[in-house]
Amino acid sequence: MPTEKKAFDHPNFEVFTPDTLQPNTEMLLQDEIYIADYQKLISDLDNGKPWKSVGYVSFVTVARKTPHSIELSFCSDRADRVHDFFVSLPNDQIVDCVRAWKWDERPTLFVKSQWLEKILMRSNCIFGLIDAIGVGEKLTKGIAIDERLLKVRSGLDKIASRYSQIFFVSFSDSVLLKSHWSLGFFKTGVRYSYDPESFIHVFEEVKTLFKEALNLGVYGVFTQGINEYYNESLRHISESENHVCLNSIGAPFADLFAIEESARQVHKEMEKTCDLYLDESYFKSLKLNAKFRQSVLDWHSYNSRLRKAEAWYACVTCDEILQNLKPVRAQAGQGGNRVAVRRGG
Repeated sequence: MPTEKKAFDHPNFEVFTPDTLQPNTEMLLQDEIYIADYQKLISDLDNGKPWKSVGYVSFVTVARKTPHSIELSFCSDRADRVHDFFVSLPNDQIVDCVRAWKWDERPTLFVKSQWLEKILMRSNCIFGLIDAIGVGEKLTKGIAIDERLLKVRSGLDKIASRYSQIFFVSFSDSVLLKSHWSLGFFKTGVRYSYDPESFIHVFEEVKTLFKEALNLGVYGVFTQGINEYYNESLRHISESENHVCLNSIGAPFADLFAIEESARQVHKEMEKTCDLYLDESYFKSLKLNAKFRQSVLDWHSYNSRLRKAEAWYACVTCDEILQNLKPVRAQAGQGGNRVAVRRGG
């Protein structure tokens, strides 16, 4: 944060730096272009004038700090679902962080315009892994499954055709899933498009397919978060068709396998048989009945490669999730953009 700027050098303002911000501090995130308007608003309030809206803000919380950045928990859709995800804010992208103590309940974190627009414009991802249980055992027993594997492949083709927003990569005994979603940005007309429930429905269909074709059960691992590819499709296939790029950094997939590795050990020790292992941020973002959400107590830790920190996942069953999903009131993307709301609106 620049030390030479004295935009808020006044006793009415409490000024914060990356060093003084504490974990769990709730803040309003705002573009630096609104600093002058915000200063005028506070001055007007001090002089008895009425409150008026100043620009757009997003709701964030300090998750943790590193020597060079602040990890923010970004609340992207407060009115529609509980959907938080983590964003790393470099210290050099912070312009000011202040609270007008007579008027503000929480500080306002002003950041550089280019950084904020980049965060709001980029495509984020949901990632999934569905793995069949017992394929290796069948092979070691000499049970021929080649024709049935072709039935699985054909069935996956049909399922994928019904979920065109999700990219499927399959092996004989597992399926990788990836979809994009956008926060939405009022300046561009891009709408919020997060739809984690579709992955649960895909899992249900794949589960039925493997049971009918191979008489095998499956389990699923799902997570969600940021992506570092911008304005790209779900996948890239080379002209020679022998190179496929999933247009994603590898860390989110590493998190899937980290959860899977932990879940394999947990599964051996559990009395209850679960078939879904859901990263905390993904689980909490589902439109679930509140009573059920609070009743889920089977949580386990794993080391997130993406965040380089301890994270948590829930062990549940697909049936439990489906029974407790709230009815869908609108298609994803029709709810407008709630990631940035009018200040005071």
